[in-house]
Amino acid sequence: MGVGSRAIDRHLMKEENAKNVKPYDLTGNIIAFESGELDADATIELFQYLVSTGMAWQLQGSYGREAMRMIDAGLIHR
Repeated sequence: MGVGSRAIDRHLMKEENAKNVKPYDLTGNIIAFESGELDADATIELFQYLVSTGMAWQLQGSYGREAMRMIDAGLIHR
């Protein structure tokens, strides 16, 4: 197998892996957060997603305040 064919194989594997990745369930996670059903890791993941997408600043104020608290605590980043 040549170098070119290995590169093609890697590219095809990346494409196949990308197809198998489930999109982030934002709605489900917000509902779980609001219901007190998210554990600490899932809550951090949710707020990192909200900050990374800019949505933390567009939702009701408590989300932005919690995001800032987590940023200040070093749990997530801008």
